[in-house]
Amino acid sequence: MSTAIMRAASVALALGMGVSTLVGAGPASAAALDWRCTMGSHSTNPPIGTSYTNWVVGQRTNGGGSGPWAINWTRRYWLTEENYLSGGVTKQRFLNTSVAACEFSLGLSSVTELTPQGATEQPPCTAPGDYIQAEGGDIMAYRFIGERTSPGALGIYRKYRFWHKERQSSPGSWSYQASSVAVCLLPRAGG
Repeated sequence: MSTAIMRAASVALALGMGVSTLVGAGPASAAALDWRCTMGSHSTNPPIGTSYTNWVVGQRTNGGGSGPWAINWTRRYWLTEENYLSGGVTKQRFLNTSVAACEFSLGLSSVTELTPQGATEQPPCTAPGDYIQAEGGDIMAYRFIGERTSPGALGIYRKYRFWHKERQSSPGSWSYQASSVAVCLLPRAGG
C-alpha cells in the first residue's frame, strides 16, 4: 500500500478519534508539529502583551497496530499560567490545561483544551497513582500522568491532577479513551 494512502488512513483514524485540530506533514517532519509536541516547559516573554509559563506535566504513549500500520500517539499534558505584575513582583495565575496528541513518525499533531473537573475527595484527587475501575461492562485504567499546584483567583492555590484513561480490549491490551484533569482543593493549614 502506498505511503500516501497510509497517511490518509492515519489522518482519517485520527479524525475519527475526536481530534480537534490536526496538522499534517510528511514522515519525520517535526516542523509541522505543534510546539507542545516539541518543546519542554518554558516561559514566553513578548515585547508587548501577556507573558505565559507553560509547564509539561507528563506524557504517555499508546501504540496502535503493528508493522506498516503502527501509529504511536504520544499525549503530552500541559498547564499554562499567565504571568502578571503585582506590587513590582512578577506573579503567576492559572490560565488553562491542554493535551497535545503527537504522532512523530507521520508529523501529525492536535491540541485539545481540557476543562478541569472538581473531584475533591474522589479517586482523581485521592488516588496515589494509577487505578482501575469497571464502567459499563468495560475495565478502565486511569493512568496518573502528574500534578501541578497553581494559584487561581485571589491567590488561592489548587492542585491539578492529570489522567490518561485507557480501556482494556483484551488481557494486557489497552487503548486510549480520554484525557482529563481533576482540580483538587488543598487542605487548609491547621486543619
